Amino acid sequence: MKRRAQGTGGLFQLPGSPNWYIAYYHGGKQQRESTKTTNKTKAGEILKERLAACGNGTLPQKGKTTIRELVEDFLAAGRENKQRSVADSEARWNHHLKPVFAHVRATALTTDMLRRYREKRKTEPVLYSGNKDMKTGRGIVRYPLDSTINRELSVLRAAYNLGRKCTPPKVVMIPSFPMVSEADNIREGFLKDEVYFKLAEECGKIGLWLRGLFEVAASYAWRSSEAAVKLKVSQVDLRNRTILLAPKQTKNRSGRVVKMTERIYQLVNACCMGKSPADLVFTRSDGRPAGQFRTAWKNACTAAGVPELKFHDLRRTGARNMRRLGIAENVIMKIGGWKTPSVFRRYNIVDEADLIEASEKIEQRQRELEAEYASSKSKVNQVRQNQPSIIN
Repeated sequence: MKRRAQGTGGLFQLPGSPNWYIAYYHGGKQQRESTKTTNKTKAGEILKERLAACGNGTLPQKGKTTIRELVEDFLAAGRENKQRSVADSEARWNHHLKPVFAHVRATALTTDMLRRYREKRKTEPVLYSGNKDMKTGRGIVRYPLDSTINRELSVLRAAYNLGRKCTPPKVVMIPSFPMVSEADNIREGFLKDEVYFKLAEECGKIGLWLRGLFEVAASYAWRSSEAAVKLKVSQVDLRNRTILLAPKQTKNRSGRVVKMTERIYQLVNACCMGKSPADLVFTRSDGRPAGQFRTAWKNACTAAGVPELKFHDLRRTGARNMRRLGIAENVIMKIGGWKTPSVFRRYNIVDEADLIEASEKIEQRQRELEAEYASSKSKVNQVRQNQPSIIN
C-alpha cells in the first residue's frame, strides 16, 4: 500500500480478511484496530476520528479496563461528593455484583449477561431473620424484588456513564440495561382517620419520643430519618414555634421550615426539656437515640389494629391529609420536601372517602343542572301559554 505521511496513520488489510484495519501512533506506541467494515472510505473516516481524538486527548482507552475499575471510580467519586447512597452502592457491589462482574472487561459486558444476572438473582433466597413467621418462629425466606435488582444494575450503569465522561473515555459504548417496571412495587398504604388517634395512643404508651415522631411524620409528611435520626434541639425554635431542617439533613439537599401545631408544640417541647442544643429531640426514656425503631413501631401498629402499616406510609398520609384540607400543592411539596410534582403525586393517594366526596359533588352538580333545566323549561312553557294564538 502507498505509504502515508508521518502522523496520518495508515489503512491495511490482513490476509484472508475482507475488513480494513487502521494503524496510528498514540503516546509513542503504535495502535492497531479493526474498523469492522469492508468499505475503505468508511475505514478512512474512522482513522480520521482516531487521529483527531489523539490530538485533543479524547481517545478511548484500549479495552483492558475492567468493570471493577469502573465501579471503584464511581464509588470513589461518591465518597468525594459525600453522597448518602454510596454506602448502599458499595454493599450492592460487594455482596452481589462483584463476584459476577469484577474481572469482566468493560467492553465485554452485554445485555444478555445482565439479563442472565437478573434471572439468577431472582432465584437466590434471602433469609430475613428479623421477620419471623408467627407459627414456626423461624425467619421468613424471601426473594429479591425487581426494584432491588434494578438498584443493583443501576450501580453498573452509573459506573459506565462516569467512565464514558472521563478524559480519555474509559468506555465508549454502554450496553442496554434490562431494567423492569416497578409499578407493582409502589406502596399505596396510608393511615385512615378512624385509626389515627388509636395509633397515636399506642405510640404514647411506648414512649413520648415515638408519639412525637408519629405526630411530626403524619402532620408534615417527613421521612423518619429527617425527624428521628437528625433533628436536634438547636433546630427547634420554641418561641416562634418553628422547626428547621438544614439542607444537609434532607434527602434532596433542600432545607425547609415548618410551623408547629399546638399538639406538636406540646410534644416537642416536652421532648426538648432538659436537653442541650446539640442533643437529639427524640430520644428513648434511657437517653438513647431513637435510631432504628422498627420493633417499637410494629408493636404500636399491631396494638392499634394496623400491623401492615409502615412508618413511611405516614409520609403518604401527611400529603393526602394536607391536600384534603385544601392546601396548595406547591406548599405541600415545600413542607414535605418533594422537588418534582411527579414524585409528589406518587404519595397523593385517594381513598374511598375521597371517592365518595367526589361522587357527592358530581351528583350535587347534576341536580343543580337538572333543576336549572326544569326551571328553564317551565318558563318557556309558561311564555307559550300566555302568548295569544294567531289565526290566519
